[in-house]
Amino acid sequence: MQLEARCIASTSSIVGVDSRPLIKCSGPGPDRVSLACDDLKNDKITGIVSFGVAGGMDPKLRSGSVLLPKAVVTAEGAFFPTDDTWRRSVANNWPIVREQSLQLGVDEIITSPSEKTQLFQATGAHALDMESHVIGAYAQKRGIPFLVLRSIADSAEDTVPEIALSGINENGKATPLFLLKRVIQHPRSLPQVAKLAYTSNLAMRALKDIPTDSLRALCQK
Repeated sequence: MQLEARCIASTSSIVGVDSRPLIKCSGPGPDRVSLACDDLKNDKITGIVSFGVAGGMDPKLRSGSVLLPKAVVTAEGAFFPTDDTWRRSVANNWPIVREQSLQLGVDEIITSPSEKTQLFQATGAHALDMESHVIGAYAQKRGIPFLVLRSIADSAEDTVPEIALSGINENGKATPLFLLKRVIQHPRSLPQVAKLAYTSNLAMRALKDIPTDSLRALCQK
């Protein structure tokens, strides 16, 4: 999402022009991020990061928890490890980060706490998103160092409204008027939408609070 991109764009100016990352905004879901990866110029990539928010599955994780997973897994058994040295250099100066977590890549939005519980028990993954497994596969195929930096928006106990993605277009831009229209059509979803907006803001703030040394390590791969 563009809101996620702004989190890193607003802080990366401190690392200097030569170290600033290329920020690619794909929009939500595996199909969109696959297209974004295909548009990258492979010869200029020294490392790739799946950056943004995630859904929590571990009940111990609260909204705003920051994760640097050691690997991304899928329910089908795929496994995409992140770069150990790179991950440790980012986590070293960021005490709140969860470095030894696992991230689950899913192809469709997971909305209910019961689904999250089932996936947590089945896979052992602490959080999930719809893009990291695609980025991990891209990095693995090309031999590019890979990292995941995600902050929890909805926790394991939170229900994600079915219309949640209505507020984001295919380029990752917020479309609040369209979301408002959907809420009017589905008024019972309003409390869930309001809570998701609040928890997503907590997640964004956590991503913006990356320590300077961790940010430098993130951008120096």
